[in-house]
Amino acid sequence: MTDYAIRWALAAGANPDELARTWETGQLAEVPIGRTWDVVRIADRVAPTVAGRLIVLGVPQGPLLVCQPRAAYEWLIPVGEAAQWAALPQWGRSCVAVAAGTFLCPPPTDSGRQEYHRGRRWLVPPAERFPQVTESDALYEVLAAAVTRDRADEYASRTGSQAMPRTREAPPL
Repeated sequence: MTDYAIRWALAAGANPDELARTWETGQLAEVPIGRTWDVVRIADRVAPTVAGRLIVLGVPQGPLLVCQPRAAYEWLIPVGEAAQWAALPQWGRSCVAVAAGTFLCPPPTDSGRQEYHRGRRWLVPPAERFPQVTESDALYEVLAAAVTRDRADEYASRTGSQAMPRTREAPPL
């Protein structure tokens, strides 16, 4: 564990004794959502597209966790913004915004990006070199484009029609 990751989890409200015990043994820690950031869970069907598009657009990403049990990627967004996401049009099963009252269960940050702990691994760990959160509006716009694309592909495969042409250009934000 890095000192920064410990400070990050404690600032979010993690129990210090529980955090030390779980991360020292390589287990998942319970870190409360809603104190310093909220979470957007995006289905792994569209999440890699979203993550890649954010990179192409140059949007700095905060901590990003892959969560196999939920079949989702979990982005941290500014605290209080999950409520705005929840009020937006239905995303179906593509996206869930999570605020206070639940926990993020991250593995230790020194576990390496490729190693899973109980079905979870960091793609972007909490670290001083990364932002603390991903900018919510950019994430929303990229997700909207990815969901639209996913729905068009699904429709095309069901109906046998032509899917939307793919482009390599980033959409304007």
